[in-house]
Amino acid sequence: MIGKEAAGGEKKGQAVFEFVIAAFMLFAVIIYSLSYLSNSFDVHHTIFSSSRADAVALRVSDMLVGDESNGFVSEWPDMDTAKMQAFDDNCDSMDYFDFLNSMGLKDVVPYDRYTRVYITATGVDSGNVYVSCNQRTPPEQGIQGTVTRFAYDPADGEIVKIVVTVW
Repeated sequence: MIGKEAAGGEKKGQAVFEFVIAAFMLFAVIIYSLSYLSNSFDVHHTIFSSSRADAVALRVSDMLVGDESNGFVSEWPDMDTAKMQAFDDNCDSMDYFDFLNSMGLKDVVPYDRYTRVYITATGVDSGNVYVSCNQRTPPEQGIQGTVTRFAYDPADGEIVKIVVTVW
């Protein structure tokens, strides 16, 4: 009987050691998973922010070249010089958040605080600046979306390059 009790005692020590190894493996998997998620979060956030900036820039450029009542065009692809001049005059005189509302960019919090827009329309051949709506100047580095469109100005007989940058 004494031998059987001693064997049972060794088995108890073996069970504690197996539990420690299993707990160590569990914590190692949890720590690895949390580390992986925290490292990949930045990558996914950057992809989201870049895609959002591209989508907003595309939406604004669509409005400028496709909407005859609010945009630059009289009938696609013909630009209206008077509409471009009115937009340019109105752009710099407006309050920034009123400008965002007029462009349809007023989003829910927190994005309304971070949306920045830069719009230019220049003649490709002559370099005439039709619109220079620089409510904010785009940074040289960072996440931004840029869309370039081309249209025709029948008044001057030249191609107009419209660049919308959002960050």
